[in-house]
Amino acid sequence: MTFRRRKYWILPDFQGRMIRRWVGLVFLAIVFTNLVTLGFVWYQDLQTRGSFFYVSHELGTDPIIVPRWEIILPSLLVALGIGFLLTVLAGIFYSHRLAGPLYRIHTALQEFAAGKSPGPIQLRKNDELKELAEDINRLLIGKGKIP
Repeated sequence: MTFRRRKYWILPDFQGRMIRRWVGLVFLAIVFTNLVTLGFVWYQDLQTRGSFFYVSHELGTDPIIVPRWEIILPSLLVALGIGFLLTVLAGIFYSHRLAGPLYRIHTALQEFAAGKSPGPIQLRKNDELKELAEDINRLLIGKGKIP
């Protein structure tokens, strides 16, 4: 039997905290990398004065002198934006793999505490916490001891 979860916000508080922390860490890493890159460009510009890009906007006109950081900065900002977007998407999908099993384990334990038989906890193929679910199944169903 295949279990497909269509709802991605299963535990919104947990997933929100996890995604915010994940995005914050990756965002800081990307910003740090961009600052180091700009620092190297700035340092090289100081060491080799007069080494600039010459850009001509129209054919037949005199070129404009442009420092290298003015050309590199927009590409770094685009990379920052793309990295941020990909990080948010990855955070949503990965938090989904954690929040689903946590929700299922939580509901099974609540049912057990209420005196009901929760049945076995079944998780999807790519979900995390499978070992924990198996241990709880053994505990709740009584088919062995947890090592």
